[in-house]
Amino acid sequence: MVISNFKAIFTASEMRAMDKAVIESGELTGLLLMKRAARASFKFLSTTWPSNNNIQILCGSGNNAGDGYLLAALALSHGWKVAVWQVGDTSKITGDAALARDYALDHGVAEKIYFSGALGQSGVIVDAMLGIGFKGKMRSLFKEAATEANKSGLPILALDLPSGLEADTGAAAPDAITADHTITFVGKKRGSLTASGPDFTGHLTLD
Repeated sequence: MVISNFKAIFTASEMRAMDKAVIESGELTGLLLMKRAARASFKFLSTTWPSNNNIQILCGSGNNAGDGYLLAALALSHGWKVAVWQVGDTSKITGDAALARDYALDHGVAEKIYFSGALGQSGVIVDAMLGIGFKGKMRSLFKEAATEANKSGLPILALDLPSGLEADTGAAAPDAITADHTITFVGKKRGSLTASGPDFTGHLTLD
């Protein structure tokens, strides 16, 4: 599938439709799409913070978490210090996200359940909690993790979209992740560029 205008801005439903079309065409599987996102994220981390080899990844239970799990496996394979904090409910991880999680765990990634005060004092925090699926209010544990990340003083990289920011409207929950950088995949999401979006997205990079 060829996207003719990479400068276009997409809604969440349009992004899902594009992913579905690519997968149904047989060009790529959902897992391979996630692996591409993980490779792009690792390259971005390596070039943006070249002296860093330490990441703390906050994962939810959807496809955004799948990107995070595969990033963890890739970083670990390069000798990085990696902490994966599971904020969501692992019983709700299904489909391609479950395949990504299984891959990461099979390749040595140690998953830990997030708790208040879990985050360490060094490295880069990677937000892979909610992505483009968020609407409305953040549930308590996600809110707590986002608040801790925002107050940590550590740099934050959001994958695709900061957690707590609505992909279509740019409306943000009060405790949404405030990222220093966001790397977004395939196309820019409307919410990153409208309403409160730019305040939470930080520097936006399209891969």
